[in-house]
Amino acid sequence: MKNTLLPKSKVAVLVIDLGGSNRIVGDNTYDGGFNLRKLAKIELLLQYAQVQSLPCYATEYQFSTIEMLIPYIPRENIFQKSDWDAFKWTNLASRLRESHVTHLVPVGFNLDACVLATTRTAVRLDYSVLTSADLMFTGGDCNPYGIEAMNFYKTKTRYFDSGEQLLEAVKLLSEAERN
Repeated sequence: MKNTLLPKSKVAVLVIDLGGSNRIVGDNTYDGGFNLRKLAKIELLLQYAQVQSLPCYATEYQFSTIEMLIPYIPRENIFQKSDWDAFKWTNLASRLRESHVTHLVPVGFNLDACVLATTRTAVRLDYSVLTSADLMFTGGDCNPYGIEAMNFYKTKTRYFDSGEQLLEAVKLLSEAERN
């Protein structure tokens, strides 16, 4: 039976800057280190996307992708960027249009810089953006720009309190896409 409650959609995951000088350290997120719990949730999202054939993209600086991304994101879907905004000076927007993406899930580093700049542009380009701070990293807990970023995520995107809730929404959207 077709699902008529949800609009036809195509979801894509965009992993932002999980590579280069950013490194995995312990359970806390300081000095560019990544919380392993959050990283595991991102990997679950990527695994689901792979099983469901959802497109996945990534951005990076200086050709340095974190090892966990290699099985999930084809090299041609990894964009080199030179600005906080992944749409600026890349062909990301055209690739998303070619894939008929309607919903974008940005995850990665840095919640109040690169992820925020990219998410702002995605919203301006009329993508339905799904976010959760549970799937984003920051350079430290005392960042004053984090409050402004969180206000944006909570008011301008479909914000979820946990990565698990976001994954469930992605599952519903991808199910609607198949029906």
